[in-house]
Amino acid sequence: MKISKNKILIIVIWNMGIGGIQKRLRDIIKEIIVNHPNVKIYLLVKTKQSSYFIHSFPKSSKLKIHYFSSKKYRLSSIPFIFWTTFHFLKIKPDICLTFLDYLSIILICIKHLFFWRKTKIVLNEGILTSVYLKIHRKNPIWKYLIKLTYQFANTIIVPTIYCKKDLIKNFNIPNKIITVIPNWTLIKTQSPKKNPIYDLIYIGRLEKEKRPLLLIKTVKRLKKNFLNISLCIIGNGSQLPLIKKTIKKLHLSKNIILLGYKKNIIPYLKKSKIFILLSKNEGMPNVILEASMCQIPSIINNFKGSNLVVKHQKTGYIFKDTTQMINQIKKLLINKKLRLKLGKQAQTFIKKSSFEHHQKQFIQTLLQ
Repeated sequence: MKISKNKILIIVIWNMGIGGIQKRLRDIIKEIIVNHPNVKIYLLVKTKQSSYFIHSFPKSSKLKIHYFSSKKYRLSSIPFIFWTTFHFLKIKPDICLTFLDYLSIILICIKHLFFWRKTKIVLNEGILTSVYLKIHRKNPIWKYLIKLTYQFANTIIVPTIYCKKDLIKNFNIPNKIITVIPNWTLIKTQSPKKNPIYDLIYIGRLEKEKRPLLLIKTVKRLKKNFLNISLCIIGNGSQLPLIKKTIKKLHLSKNIILLGYKKNIIPYLKKSKIFILLSKNEGMPNVILEASMCQIPSIINNFKGSNLVVKHQKTGYIFKDTTQMINQIKKLLINKKLRLKLGKQAQTFIKKSSFEHHQKQFIQTLLQ
């Protein structure tokens, strides 16, 4: 699909740090710049901190980036709303894209405040919203704000049918405005190293909801059976100081390596045996798709939609509790033949699912 007339797209996001949303946004912007020259993009970023993906954007006059702040202020909500409103009125966008409740509510309210502007509002809700609220939004007012505002979006894009059902059941969002477009990976098929360095690997944000401390404690338990077990952690986040403290306390400095952010994760996946994801709330984790394309089987928590990225006992394992997870890890560490088999089947499964196509489907839905 080519855009025949000029369009202005505003994308509003809180930061360009580590995360699946930021990865998808990177892919979307690059694709639009290359293949949709009639679309001009304004990226409005709330905080400049940890802008890991900004460097990956191609230089183009069609992309303008504006930052609200170079620091993370606690009391910045009201100024940020005025700042966003100012850019909305100045830029006069045809389309607005944003993510999750806080930014989505702001954009919908701005649009309705200036109702005479025919701006299409597209929301990308990448996880189960009801579970997200329980973790991040303790005040019940957020549920009512979502119920009140989301229904006025033109389109809400979600990665799984479970996310769609959650919005319909718990927030009374009309079925007709919700579109399911699975996440994607642009990584081509890879072959793992013959002699992997890391037994386990985790890539992602180091935040409480991802349960990185449980991962550290899991290594401690596994060390009883595998003295030299190794875990590679790629990522950053607020839990990093506590993670370092726990590693030192449990005497795991020789077993766990913290690599921070890495621009290219493929070499590290190829050097690993098993990918681990412990978080309870996910939509469709990009990193599982990436691990699969490198023939790395994944062991993940039993969140709603986990079966869409991992086929239990065929491409990896889905666990219901910590004990089950530890037994699954032991099984794959001991049985190399099984581990390699699951890795190959994981790659085949993701390839057959044509996940790369979903990037173009997302852009078509956004720009049409």
